[in-house]
Amino acid sequence: MKNYVLLGMLTAASIPVSASENTLIMGLEYGSGKFDLSSELEQDFEPDQIDVSGVSGTYSIGYYWHNNLAVVGDLSYSGNGFLSLGLTDFYEVSEAKLLTGYVFNLHENVRLIPLIGLSVWDAKLQEGALLNPGPEAEASRNGTDFSYKVSLEFPFSNGFVISLSHAGTEADIGPVRLNQIGLKYAF
Repeated sequence: MKNYVLLGMLTAASIPVSASENTLIMGLEYGSGKFDLSSELEQDFEPDQIDVSGVSGTYSIGYYWHNNLAVVGDLSYSGNGFLSLGLTDFYEVSEAKLLTGYVFNLHENVRLIPLIGLSVWDAKLQEGALLNPGPEAEASRNGTDFSYKVSLEFPFSNGFVISLSHAGTEADIGPVRLNQIGLKYAF
């Protein structure tokens, strides 16, 4: 195990990085979301059929230091309640994340940023109103679990940055996955 840690440290140290000034970056990301329900929550809720794919949105604010360390805070939402209009069964997951990582400058206009941290999440399932006599069943859970994010950023004119990202939270009721594209601004 020690050899793998040493190999990883040597590999990271050998990657060329460009020292630049500290950067505050913020922006919005949109894309798809997926919530893989665990059997525990499904048994609680017992939905007939729930689509676990939905849309996602994230507000992100981060700080990149001149030594390429990064700290990022994300407020994320994923779900399909918007798409179902409350007529069919739906899910919603809200998250507040604090992540830390390293900025790898792959090229002048390309950087890779792997991040790890914690997510405080709140998940909700609700039965839709369509073909459902009586009150709609509802189940919700919340918790704090491990989270990660990998972003590929493309800075272009006057501080604007296009980002492609994949994020995941290993929630104890099932993993949440987000694939997003975003527009950010670096100050």
